[in-house]
Amino acid sequence: MKDKKAIKELADMPKWRQMFTAKATLIEAEIPVNQIVNWLNSYQPFFPKSMQWVPKVFGKYTF
Repeated sequence: MKDKKAIKELADMPKWRQMFTAKATLIEAEIPVNQIVNWLNSYQPFFPKSMQWVPKVFGKYTF
């Protein structure tokens, strides 16, 4: 629901979107994309299997 609201808000702001895109093209990445992708693909969860419900519960009941 929040995503739809954000998309609707940005749809009414073409100049802001254009400026954001222009500024984003000027930013140089410090870490290459392939290095980030490799890190994500080799990610190992640090929660034991028996505790994987904890983040879901906190995510659902916190604001």
